[in-house]
Amino acid sequence: MSKRYIDCDPAARYPRGVGIYYECQKCQAILDSMSRENLSCTCFNIVIDVDAGRLGIQDDSLVRVVRYEEDL
Repeated sequence: MSKRYIDCDPAARYPRGVGIYYECQKCQAILDSMSRENLSCTCFNIVIDVDAGRLGIQDDSLVRVVRYEEDL
């Protein structure tokens, strides 16, 4: 499985989809962008509120978006 970081503009929407994860650089947690339950990293820099359909990020500079892909 390959890991590829995705460049994104914090002022725009963060991408989400199958194989896309949010990685907190502060606590090293990795959260699935397509989670079906409310999630947060341990330091609460990233919070996914499924019920409200929101992604909350306190410090964009500490978040990386990563895509995991099957190797061919």
